[in-house]
Amino acid sequence: MRVKQHLFDRLDRLEPELRDMLLPALERTAAGRDDLLFITPTTNPYPGIKWLAGNTSSAGEKILSMAEEILALATQLGESTEGLLAARVVHYFKKACDLADPHRGAPAGVARQFLKELGAGG
Repeated sequence: MRVKQHLFDRLDRLEPELRDMLLPALERTAAGRDDLLFITPTTNPYPGIKWLAGNTSSAGEKILSMAEEILALATQLGESTEGLLAARVVHYFKKACDLADPHRGAPAGVARQFLKELGAGG
């Protein structure tokens, strides 16, 4: 029981940490100062382009990794992932790199849309 409570406490701490890390990164991207935010080793839509493979976003990688950890932890605890910020992070990272979607928009536009959804600008 104590271990499970520890996991719930961790989940409760991670979501605000994710938000604190995410908002400044989205603001930089929305302002056009980080077009690579959404491009991580796992979301890179151009894995065959060598220069891009080495120029993925370390901030984006940390954000996406934390979001995935939160989702895994919530699932492990039997909690719904719907409504979690982490689920929205994964959604927007995939959306920004989905080359099959001609309406996905540029990184700055995707960041502004996400910020607007979060009530943090737009």
